[in-house]
Amino acid sequence: MKKKILLFIIISSLIACQSDNKSNLKSMKDSLKKDTLHSLRDSSRSVTIKATNSLVPDVAKMLLGVWIVKNSETGNASFLLRESQIYYPETEATYPYKLEGDSLVIKYEDYVQHLGFKFHGKDTLVLVGEDGPNTFYRVKK
Repeated sequence: MKKKILLFIIISSLIACQSDNKSNLKSMKDSLKKDTLHSLRDSSRSVTIKATNSLVPDVAKMLLGVWIVKNSETGNASFLLRESQIYYPETEATYPYKLEGDSLVIKYEDYVQHLGFKFHGKDTLVLVGEDGPNTFYRVKK
């Protein structure tokens, strides 16, 4: 009888350890994914929109389109983001840009502008530059 109880305790312990290992493995995988995302954002390497990383194209696709500034007096589009260029309709000027982590880097003729960006939903974009945050809304077709 004592052997059966001892055997039951050993088997129960092994089963319990296996389920803990599975949950530990899952939490380790989740942690690794977060660490990878964090290291992508913190890397000094520039990533262009055409990069093959699966995270970057999703963000890049969200940025594409026509954007209008909040409280626009004219109702005209502020800018159009294409795959590798930003177009300003008011001045009919086009400049190259790239993504660096959570920043949009625009190369103008005589300087480079770094704008932090974040989304509120799919159709609201907040760009943060030297003059503070500016909110833009996606112009729907």
